Amino acid sequence: MQREDVLDAEVLVLETSKLESRYAPFAGAFSGILSALATHPLDVVKTRLQVQFGRPRSQSLKYYGTFQSLALVWKEEGLRGLWQGITPTIAGLIPTQTIFFAVYTCMKSTSLSDNELSSPVFIHAYSAATAWLVTSVVTNPLWVVKVRMQAQRYTSNPWRKYDGLLRSFQVIWKEEGIYGLYRGTLAAMLGALGAMVQFPIYEAVKNSTSNNTCFDNAASVSSKWNDISPQLSRIALASGVSSLLSSMTVYPLEVIRSRIQVQDAQTRNSYRGIVDCISKMLRQEGVLAFYKGMGTSLLRTVPSGIISLSSYEMGLRLVHRVNLYWNAL
Repeated sequence: MQREDVLDAEVLVLETSKLESRYAPFAGAFSGILSALATHPLDVVKTRLQVQFGRPRSQSLKYYGTFQSLALVWKEEGLRGLWQGITPTIAGLIPTQTIFFAVYTCMKSTSLSDNELSSPVFIHAYSAATAWLVTSVVTNPLWVVKVRMQAQRYTSNPWRKYDGLLRSFQVIWKEEGIYGLYRGTLAAMLGALGAMVQFPIYEAVKNSTSNNTCFDNAASVSSKWNDISPQLSRIALASGVSSLLSSMTVYPLEVIRSRIQVQDAQTRNSYRGIVDCISKMLRQEGVLAFYKGMGTSLLRTVPSGIISLSSYEMGLRLVHRVNLYWNAL
């Protein structure tokens, strides 16, 4: 490739990144809704497996596998049991995906424009970590409500403690105050390690499996983004691989976060923090307790990651297409 072509390609990458940061909030919200609807029953089962106490493979455990847990929830609670917490999940994923991708693309675009930051791995890891930290602080209350609702067995009793998004917020606020809504925030923020693993891998795999035709000829940004068929196969591959590796890397932190978040006013002394939670889980349940529900989580996380990132990429192009059409009127 000639020097002029390389420079043109770098300009194209930068301009594409600027376009992405402009449309990211809309595409992020779109991807959040789709991923929530596609995998929620598995998310319910994963939460039930994570928060139940006892040593793995113990006869006293109620839930001990993905399909057994799905069947048991269906038998005892019906369809509504499998969709417990869907409202806070959607209410949480929309701002989560919107904020995350808005911050991520903004940081990435800013870093790409700085000639001193030349390492793509560093740029993507730094941008993803920053986005994750901001998102964790802003949206943690919604995830506390989601975990409480999912962990609670569904019944027809009108006096269920966590019954609906607003009522659950009111109960937690009344009994535990602002601290209750921000339980597990530190553990959630440590999940930035997963984002630092996922997005450099995602960007690298996505770009390495691309034929790079648009960069070889330094084609226009407009023609690249006007294409609403964003090579879904390579995006699916990149998102699947990156979601799998990142989930396996930080899964114990997810279990710890769920354990802390599920505590209410009556059980809040069970774990006094991350270190206390780790210590008690090791002593009482063994090291395998940190991997409870991991199989279910991977069955959910990988398809959810593929759906989320693929729909995000398609959403970017859809919004761009609509914007071009609107400006042409």
